[in-house]
Amino acid sequence: MKVGDIITRHRHSPIVRRLSRIARRFHERFENINNNDFDTNGERVVLERMARTGLHHVFDVGANRGEWTTELLRFSPDAQVHCFEIVPTTAEHCRKRFASNPRITVNDVGLADHEGTIDVSFWPEDDRWSSTVPGVVAIHGGSAQTIAAKITTGDAYLNQAAIAQIDLLKLDVEGAEHLVLKGFSWALSTGRIAAIQFEYGLGNLASRFFLSDYYAMLGARFVIGRIFPDGVDFKDFEPTDENLTLSNYLAVRRDRADIISLLTARAHPPAR
Repeated sequence: MKVGDIITRHRHSPIVRRLSRIARRFHERFENINNNDFDTNGERVVLERMARTGLHHVFDVGANRGEWTTELLRFSPDAQVHCFEIVPTTAEHCRKRFASNPRITVNDVGLADHEGTIDVSFWPEDDRWSSTVPGVVAIHGGSAQTIAAKITTGDAYLNQAAIAQIDLLKLDVEGAEHLVLKGFSWALSTGRIAAIQFEYGLGNLASRFFLSDYYAMLGARFVIGRIFPDGVDFKDFEPTDENLTLSNYLAVRRDRADIISLLTARAHPPAR
């Protein structure tokens, strides 16, 4: 009998179930999924290496209380950062955090594919979950409140602020990342965004916008890959990539060979 058949026949065995849990943890580490630790999931490596190319204008969309921007400033202290936080009370925490830094602009407005107002699901017990995607409520559960919030488009903001180029656009908006990107349609079509970091996971199940859709939207102008602790694994889309497990991805404009070269994950030599 094959090992696989033995495992299947004894799947309720305590030993087999324990081995399954160990294998699952191994797989999560190997694939770098479900890891929110900035220092170990590769986000720190991305910011450290991209700082060498010069990060002058950075957009932090879904800034929450400014944790990611704080990490960015470790490597690019002179960057002009535009933070967008759709929940006003959360934006106020972010504004107070950077009150002494004139290079940080905190906007209590969200970015989307149109201008106006929108309903936002907000969890007072954990404001990191705030989302404009209704299905996210079912994923997180708990007691979400609904608030009305302001939204605008990235293109409109760029025009108003007279910003010609975004060096890094970071998106973490709980499943609504594609709507933010649609609001940057002019900037994307004219090559005004060098790199985009976006989160992929269960929020995409709620929004019905999948990893394959990111490749369809950005693939003509950008190379795309998952972020790992040693860099970014740039690759073409494969159906098995559509796993809805929490990961961070990076898209880099194809003509930015300097960024791609710095960020490409290097294979380690075999241990002797």
